[in-house]
Amino acid sequence: MHFTRKADTWVMADRDRNSSQTVEKAMRVLRFVGTSERPVSVAEISAGTGYSATSIQRAIRALEKEGALARCTASSRVQIGWMIRGLSQGHEWHDLLKASSRAVLSAVQRRCGEETVGLYVGIGTVQFMCIDTLAGLHGLTHIERLYQPIEMARGATSQVFLAQRLARFGLEPLREFMKENFHLDDADEAKLESLIGKVQDTRSLGYSESESTRFPGLHAISVPVLSKRGETLAALTVSGASSRFVGADTKGWVSQCLLAAEEISSRYHSELAREQAREGGTGITHPV
Repeated sequence: MHFTRKADTWVMADRDRNSSQTVEKAMRVLRFVGTSERPVSVAEISAGTGYSATSIQRAIRALEKEGALARCTASSRVQIGWMIRGLSQGHEWHDLLKASSRAVLSAVQRRCGEETVGLYVGIGTVQFMCIDTLAGLHGLTHIERLYQPIEMARGATSQVFLAQRLARFGLEPLREFMKENFHLDDADEAKLESLIGKVQDTRSLGYSESESTRFPGLHAISVPVLSKRGETLAALTVSGASSRFVGADTKGWVSQCLLAAEEISSRYHSELAREQAREGGTGITHPV
C-alpha cells in the first residue's frame, strides 16, 4: 500500500515497530520457557525476561493458540507445546507409522469393499491431518490432501480424537472445549449433550461411524490406533459414498478396522523398539 501523507507513513511505521516488538517479546518468552528444565510460572517468566505479567499473558495466549506453548493441566505453569515438540522431533514417528501401516491399509481396503482408507494423526488440540491414504476403486468424490490441517468437528475421525480428549481430560473440559470450538452457547445445551453422547459412545465402543458430516453423501468408519499406554496414536478411517454402505456388512468392516488398528500398533511398536535399539535407546520416540 502506498501512502502519500506523512501522517500515514508515521502511523504505518509505528505499527511496524509495535509488531516487531510483539514478535520479539513472544520469542523471548518462548526461549525462556524452552530453556527451562521444568514448566514455569508467569512470575518466573517475568523475572527472567523483565516483562510485565500482563504482557507475558498476552504472549502466552498467542503462542498457546499456535501450539508453541501449553499450560500444564494440573497447574497454571507453562511448558513447550506440541508444535515445538513436533519440530524438534521432526516427523520421524509419522514416517515410521506410515511404514508400519502401508501393508495393513492395503489389506483392510480389500476387506472393506475397496473403499478409501486413510491414516490420520492429531495436531494440537483442535486439528488433525491425513498422513497416508489409499484411494478407493469406485471413483472419488473427495481426495484427502496429505498434511492439510482439518478442524475437529462431528465426523467419525474427529470423534476418535475427541474420545481421546475425553479420556485424557475428563467430561467437563470436553464440554467446555466443544462449546468453544463448535460455537455453541447456553441455548444449544441439547445439541451439546447429543454431541458429547456421541463422543462417549465412541470411547465405549472403540469406534465411530458418521454419515454426511464432513461432506454430503460420504459415510465413514473410524477406529483408534492405540499406543501401549492406551492413548490414541492415530485414527484409521474407511470412507466412501453412502449409497455403497447401505446393505454392506459395515459391522464386519468395523471388526476388520479394529483388527487392522491393532496390527498397525503392533508393527509400529516393534519397529520403534528396533529403531531405539539401533540408536542405543535414544532414537525415535512417539509423542504420547
